[in-house]
Amino acid sequence: MKLNEAFPSNFLKAADLDDKDVTVTIESVTLETIDKDEKDQKLIIAFKGKSKKLVCNKTNAKTIEKLYGDDTDGWIGKKITLTPREVEFQGETVWAIRVSLKKPAEFSRPLFGKPGAAPANETPLEKLRRLLAEASITEETFIEFMTSLDMAAEGFTLENIPPEHQATAIAQWDEFRAKIKEVVG
Repeated sequence: MKLNEAFPSNFLKAADLDDKDVTVTIESVTLETIDKDEKDQKLIIAFKGKSKKLVCNKTNAKTIEKLYGDDTDGWIGKKITLTPREVEFQGETVWAIRVSLKKPAEFSRPLFGKPGAAPANETPLEKLRRLLAEASITEETFIEFMTSLDMAAEGFTLENIPPEHQATAIAQWDEFRAKIKEVVG
């Protein structure tokens, strides 16, 4: 059993990132008291489609400020990349979450053609292309979409995944399906 399982938290820890950079969309930014014994409020950032929130320290807040300005209301709907980093804390090297100063890539032009009104005889593929063109598709979402199509075409199924990773795979597929539903309606 992992300690994170024995002591679950509503807040992100570096270990939750599984040594990977994770791009997320900010859903809300609030000030909350997270510990009954503490008087200070902390900046808490919730992310779209994610259950855990980030207790945002000053370093990460300043990074987001450089990306999107000092008004936290302006951060809503913006994408940031969370990355695990080794940092010095109270004389020890520990793992922490840092917000990358690099903005997540958005395609500067529609990847799937021009947005516009649906033609009367639009095929399902044309509809998908039109809807994708109207959406703000990130490179990450596009790669996930193409990877899932490739995997499906090769007959990849849940049975191909080791049992200990199946729950994570199911959660990722559910999240991906939700993204596609959001795009295609």
